[in-house]
Formats: sequence, structure tokens, C-alpha cells
Amino acid sequence: FLCSTRESTMFWNKKTDPNPLGVPLGDLMALLEPTTIKASMKGRTLLARHEHYTIRIEVAPPEVADTEMGPIKAVVRMITDLPEPIETMFHAREAETAAALNSLAGLGGLYQEDRKVHIGSRLTIYEREAAWRT
Repeated sequence: FLCSTRESTMFWNKKTDPNPLGVPLGDLMALLEPTTIKASMKGRTLLARHEHYTIRIEVAPPEVADTEMGPIKAVVRMITDLPEPIETMFHAREAETAAALNSLAGLGGLYQEDRKVHIGSRLTIYEREAAWRT
């Protein structure tokens, strides 16, 4: 579920679509509006900023469209930077901390990119699924 810097740049150059590949990011943004989370969209990416963290939700076309499970409609990546106090703890004992935290992860995991630690999750949406109203 990692994306390269070049791929991230491509997301920011895309025209904003409230329902990229059928994923209703615009609806999610509207749900966040009355909260303390500040959301913005650019291209196929929604950024949700809280006082202590930011989550990036990216919608991407599949790298391989047809699989043995059926055609893939979209891939959704949710990436959160670790808050600084937790990241400091992580860097102090990287291998032990990553192993311990990832052993507790059910739908995501820790990874490091450019010395920054993130929590990442990935969701594959198949054509046959009615994941959201489209």
C-alpha cells in the first residue's frame, strides 16, 4: 500500500472529483465538516487534519485490473503519520516497537518512509461489490 513520492505528486495534480472511482470522498468530507477535524480534497485524495495527526485517504486505480477474485474497481489507501511523541518512542527502539505494534494491528500496519513513520491500511474494492452507492 505504499506509494512513491512521484505517485503522491501525481495525486495532487489530478482534478478533484468528489467520487473518485466510485469512492464517495466528498460524502466523507461533508460528514467531517461539523467536527473539529479539518478536511480538504485535492484530486483523488482527502486530507483530514486533527490537532495531533493527519490522515491521508487516497483512491487509486488498480495496478492490475483483473484478478482471480474478479475485476478491481479501486484501491483505497489510508495513511496516518505517527504523532511526534509516539514516533520518538518508535525511533528509540525501532525494531522492537514495530514488531510489538504490528502484532496488535488488525487492519493496518506501521512502515517507515524517509525516516517518517506511518500507519497504513489498504482496501481493495472489486467491481462486483456494492461498497457504496454510486
